Amino acid sequence: MLRKLFGSKMNDRGSALLTVVLVVGFLTILATTLLYISGMNFQIKQADYQNKKNFYTGEEALEEIRANLMIDTSNAAVEAYNDITMRFVSLQTKELRQLEYNNVFVAKVQEEWDADLLAHGNSWVPLLSSYCTGGSDYTLAINDAYDANHDGAFSSAEVLELHPDEGYVRIRGLQMTYINPTTKLTTIISTDMDVYAPGIDWSAEGSVVSLPAGVSQQDASRKTEADVSGSVRYANWKKE
Repeated sequence: MLRKLFGSKMNDRGSALLTVVLVVGFLTILATTLLYISGMNFQIKQADYQNKKNFYTGEEALEEIRANLMIDTSNAAVEAYNDITMRFVSLQTKELRQLEYNNVFVAKVQEEWDADLLAHGNSWVPLLSSYCTGGSDYTLAINDAYDANHDGAFSSAEVLELHPDEGYVRIRGLQMTYINPTTKLTTIISTDMDVYAPGIDWSAEGSVVSLPAGVSQQDASRKTEADVSGSVRYANWKKE
């Protein structure tokens, strides 16, 4: 009788102990799994953050180039504007003025770049690299597909795509490589850049009789405000 009684109690204790071990083991596995998933999630988010940070840092150099091209655009636009206003009356419609302005702008921006290229070995890579102050972490190149004579120097004839009637020039094949000095992560951005003539309203407003004293019809027709912030645009953009 006692043996049966104590044997039953021992079996109950053994079952309880086994249950406790199983529960603790299950909770341990669950906790370990949750910790592993949390750790992996953190690593993924950290890697994503570093990639995004690396990308935006790499893009800074292209934004510098874009900002300097806006200065070139502004200078060429001022010259083109002055040229057209001198011929405002002879160009009788706003369509003719716009077309002529587009053509003159493309010619003027080419002249400005030609002058700058002389100081940089007549190659677009050193010229555009001079617009970027990022240092050795950044490397600018131009796609070899545009090196027509395979001499490693990229001339305007190879790099530029001209659209005078539409009023813009495309700089083709830019490739910016950024290597983070700490993490060694690499970002490569390939893009073209379109340089547009800033928009100007060339319509004639008012009449001679309604003008203030001393103001000519030509002066009254001049539009002195032009926004160059959108004059340089990315095209065929790609991140690697």
